[in-house]
Amino acid sequence: MYVIAFIGTLIESISDIILKEYVTNKKTLYLLIGLIGYILIGFTFMQLLKFNNLGTANIVWHVMHFMILCVVGIFYYNEKYTLKEIIGIIFGFMSFYLLGGH
Repeated sequence: MYVIAFIGTLIESISDIILKEYVTNKKTLYLLIGLIGYILIGFTFMQLLKFNNLGTANIVWHVMHFMILCVVGIFYYNEKYTLKEIIGIIFGFMSFYLLGGH
């Protein structure tokens, strides 16, 4: 389950960054690649739904996406997080444990 969610959210994160490049540079290639990424995300999420109900799949998907973007923010954009945000990230990791136990 987590491998599928990781692959899908990684594709989503890359697509987000590529679409941001399109908005900044107006190069059509960025738009096309970003949209293709979102088509792939739909297929990946469909695979995740084979293992989980809709609510659980969405929680896992969104927490995984958030964590990937946090890592990108820290290492690429040099972002800092508050103690409250770090506690939220820890709760996100805890949700993986709690939701993955079936």
